[in-house]
Amino acid sequence: MKPLLFALALSASLMAYAQEEDAFIHTEKIFKNAPDSVFKSTTSFAAYLEKRFVHDEDILRGIFVWITKSVSYDVENMYRIHYDEQPGELAEKTFITRKAICQGYAELFNDLCHQTAIQSYVVHGYTKQNGEISNAGHAWIVAKSNETWYCFDPTWGAGYILEGIFVRSFSPEYFMINPEEFIASHMPLDPMWQCLDQPFSVQDFYLGQKKQEKYDRNYSFSDSINDYLQLTRIEQYEVTLRRIEENGIRNNVILDYARFLEQTLENEDHRKKYEYQKQMVEKLNEAAVHYNAGANQFNRYISFYNRQFKPVIPDIEIRQMLDTSDIELNNSKRILMGIDPFNQEMKQNINQLTVVVTDMLYNIDIQKGFLQKYLSTSKAYRGLLFRK
Repeated sequence: MKPLLFALALSASLMAYAQEEDAFIHTEKIFKNAPDSVFKSTTSFAAYLEKRFVHDEDILRGIFVWITKSVSYDVENMYRIHYDEQPGELAEKTFITRKAICQGYAELFNDLCHQTAIQSYVVHGYTKQNGEISNAGHAWIVAKSNETWYCFDPTWGAGYILEGIFVRSFSPEYFMINPEEFIASHMPLDPMWQCLDQPFSVQDFYLGQKKQEKYDRNYSFSDSINDYLQLTRIEQYEVTLRRIEENGIRNNVILDYARFLEQTLENEDHRKKYEYQKQMVEKLNEAAVHYNAGANQFNRYISFYNRQFKPVIPDIEIRQMLDTSDIELNNSKRILMGIDPFNQEMKQNINQLTVVVTDMLYNIDIQKGFLQKYLSTSKAYRGLLFRK
């Protein structure tokens, strides 16, 4: 019975492999028969994917097949990963030029996933082949299909480098790999993207096996990803850096990415500081505008007062001069109170303007008292008030 069972198992395995191979061949034929208009942009291509394929797995296979069969590896720039490159621009560039390093392969794959409503992310890390850790950074994809996370490496699936030349060699084994298998050769810089309940440490990856601790607890990477998605880009960088440091910085690839994150966070702090200072300066300028408007109105009133309110104008216009001046100056005072001086010069400017605003408001109050008496006096006797 045993030989029969083995034969049946082997037959089932070969049949599954043949079906999988047929699926790739069938997918490639679909693209060969597609009109040229499909390949004008990532948008047109994504729309074609959704039109020709129903299930996420088939769409993912379509993305994988087209990229690996169409995009050539850019050998001249093979070590030039730029973590700050704009993903959308890089994806479109890769689609148009049909040439990229791993980052371009991954960003294009990710962009097409997003346009076809498949949840996916670009993962940066480093690799291991034949027991040797690579000293170059690498990028690949994790994507969700039927509520399960899988790993994809379109770069390795496209071919390999031989004596400085890219050799296209389609490798379907880098399509839709279980994270438990993928970790044998691919180590994410952020351990969350291992998509494992028991993440590997850097040391585990170097040794090639997971060191089981006595009190190991399952890690909910799915919950961590959901929490991660609620964060701003800068907050994501902060938690990523923390996880990287906790997992261990052992090689230059990890170190370079950690430095990139640190520099980005530092630049963001500088940007926020600059924006905050800019806002404070704008507030001071706004306070000065209100002061000038109020001062102009008060000076107009004083000029009119010195002429004993001649030529005669309606009483309401005289009152409006003081009221307008009072409103503008109080607006200036309110704004000044809300300014945080970020240096000594700013503090001096605020204090100087506050003094003149306060002084002018005091004089306005005096004139309000006079004006109240003036307006309540019979017009025949108002001129006597100026003599006093």
